[in-house]
Order: sequence, then C-alpha cells, then structure tokens
Amino acid sequence: MSLQQQADVSADPLFQGRVRMSTYRAANSIVGEDWQTAGYSQAKANKRHQLGVTVLGGSKGALQSFYDSVAAQIGDVADQSSLTDGQIDTSVDSVWDDIAGVTFDENQ
Repeated sequence: MSLQQQADVSADPLFQGRVRMSTYRAANSIVGEDWQTAGYSQAKANKRHQLGVTVLGGSKGALQSFYDSVAAQIGDVADQSSLTDGQIDTSVDSVWDDIAGVTFDENQ
C-alpha cells in the first residue's frame, strides 16, 4: 500500500469510527488493569494508564495517532471495509505502548 493510500484510509470517517471504538475499548481495559498482575514495570503501567485516561478524555490528538498508526500497520488494504474488527483491535493493541511512549527498558 502506498503512503497516499495509507493516508486516505487514515482519513476515512468509517475507518476512524472503527479505530476510535477499538481504542476506547482498549482504554477502558487498560485504565483498570493491575500492573503487577499484568507483569508490567510501574513505568510502563503509568504510561499505558496515562494514555488510557487521555483517550477516554476525548483527546483528538491521541486518537489521530491511532488512526495514523493503525493505517500504517494494516498492510495492503484498498479500503477499511475489508478489515475485520479483530484486525483493528489487534493493531490498536500492538501500537498502544508505542503511542504511550513506553521505551525498550520499560518494556522488560
């Protein structure tokens, strides 16, 4: 998929709506997770939690980061309609820590 095609998918209102709902579902889970049970460092847990709070607060900037990151990650898809909800959920989950700013050392 070309960069322009990825940009077009990222700007698609239907795609944005689906990514937004997936991101809110993830944020609801992450805000309430027990970092010790999950096996995260406190630094990683704090960054994940803060991003969750930011998303749930309606930050358009945070959501745009998810639109762009998921669109860049989904591969060769002509439009969002061929994506399953599971593919979007998996992509949101996989970019969460990157968007939260979790570093390699904090990921241990």
